[in-house]
Amino acid sequence: GGANTYTFSGGSPIVSPTVNTSYSITGTSTAGCVSASPAISTITVNVLPLPTITVNSGSICSGNSFTMVPSGANTYTFQGGGAVVSPTTNISYTVIGTNTSGCVSNTFATSNVTVNATPIINIASGAICQGSSFTLNPNGANTYTYFGGGPIVSPTINTSYSITGTSTAGCAATGTTIANVTVNPNPTISVNSGSVCAGNSFTMVPSGANTYTFQGGSSIVSPTSNTTYTVTGTSIAGCVSASAICNITVSALPMVSAATNNMLLCTGESATLTASGAITFTWNPGGVGANIVVSPIVNTTYTVTGSGINGCTNTSTLIQSVDPCTEIGNLAPNLQNSLIQIYPNPFNNKITVLSNQTKQFIEVFNVFGSLIHSIISDSKKTEIDLNNLNSGIYFIRIGSVTKKIVKQD
Repeated sequence: GGANTYTFSGGSPIVSPTVNTSYSITGTSTAGCVSASPAISTITVNVLPLPTITVNSGSICSGNSFTMVPSGANTYTFQGGGAVVSPTTNISYTVIGTNTSGCVSNTFATSNVTVNATPIINIASGAICQGSSFTLNPNGANTYTYFGGGPIVSPTINTSYSITGTSTAGCAATGTTIANVTVNPNPTISVNSGSVCAGNSFTMVPSGANTYTFQGGSSIVSPTSNTTYTVTGTSIAGCVSASAICNITVSALPMVSAATNNMLLCTGESATLTASGAITFTWNPGGVGANIVVSPIVNTTYTVTGSGINGCTNTSTLIQSVDPCTEIGNLAPNLQNSLIQIYPNPFNNKITVLSNQTKQFIEVFNVFGSLIHSIISDSKKTEIDLNNLNSGIYFIRIGSVTKKIVKQD
């Protein structure tokens, strides 16, 4: 400085000495006057080596910062302007250093920064039935932290659970993820009990749920003895109830029987039909009551339905036989027409049996097949006194021959 133009002894204002060197400079004013003496510039060349620096590399989680820590110089200049950086993707930074003599490193040190993603946690909410457990099953990270319990929870009311996660790189998820667990109540069911008559079926009618499971597989059962059945119910949410009990009492059927006082009627005669074994009786055909009087003109089947004290019913069937009795008459002895003759028929007190056999075994039966009189005769003609019999139809058997006889008043 101090003149208008300058003359350098080295020929240029920029020099690169390798050893300590002095340079002279003269100056010329605007009027053309030259300085009386030159100015001297002494340059000292430091022989110390240039600084060699190193810097750390590393990784961060997304959203965090990284601090570069170089070494080997006195001061440092960082690409990007500072030692603390917050990259969003993997990146490399350069660093140069200056020693105490002001010498700058002739190579860069490189810091490689890896940016690891922050995990995003996903988890499904769900529902359980009261008394059951629910498994929290998150994904998106390597390890998880559960707030309010572990991965298996058993809430008694609707509950929300918070979960955070950490990736394999050690990055933690931002905030927490929520799983909502709904607790559905188990249904409370009831079912009818009752009684059936033996041989009949009973229908169980439960309530309180959406669907039902019956012991034995069906709501309609036909027990043969007093039986207890269990029923469970399932709600719309799929929750299962405790068992409800159905008690079924099986009542015995009455032992109904029917009888007639005359198994074989002549046309126009009447018979009394009698039922027993129950409390009330209904005849078909016929009427109501334990006893009815009938006068069928042909063989007729009568069915009686009896009701017991427990309300159960049973039936019995009876066939009332009817005969025109047209072949019966006062048969005079006539051995040419038959080997055995019986007369009179119908009779009042006595009948006569005429046979071609000198010895004969004679039996008299009522319409129920019961033997009521018997005699061994040594004569071809035998008179039998049946005065003690009531009027009605009887059967007389002589050897292997059976004939019908009618006693009248």
